[in-house]
Amino acid sequence: MKKNELKKRLNELLTDQRLAVLSSNMKGRPYPNLIAFAHTDDLKYLFFATLRNSIKYTNIKNDPKISMLIDNRGNLPSDISKAIAVSVFGTAAEIDCEDENCMDVYLKKHPYLKDFLNMPGCALLKIKVERFQVVSNFQNVETLQIG
Repeated sequence: MKKNELKKRLNELLTDQRLAVLSSNMKGRPYPNLIAFAHTDDLKYLFFATLRNSIKYTNIKNDPKISMLIDNRGNLPSDISKAIAVSVFGTAAEIDCEDENCMDVYLKKHPYLKDFLNMPGCALLKIKVERFQVVSNFQNVETLQIG
């Protein structure tokens, strides 16, 4: 698939899906969590909110390298041939939303999380995407380098 087609397909999937599995590093082991995410149209950044006293926040402070899984499965037998799964690899860090448009991007997709995001202990994190790995048709693998 051409790079522009792959970017378009990724943008559609990331727009349609609200949740992803984020994996951080906890003492050398993956630590997966379900998160609500948003992305920039250029696919360079993804955002998610978490509490600063969470394990994932501590893990990311200790090692900012993360991976995520985003997919469109419906838990149906046809998912084997029709589902798309995207692995995201990047670096996460807390950001000051007053300096960036990130809060608007996040709340546009998740307006119901405004109260959570405004809690004193909540942090908005930005993932700088390095690459996407897209798996479709069960075994068709494509990679899109970003950073």
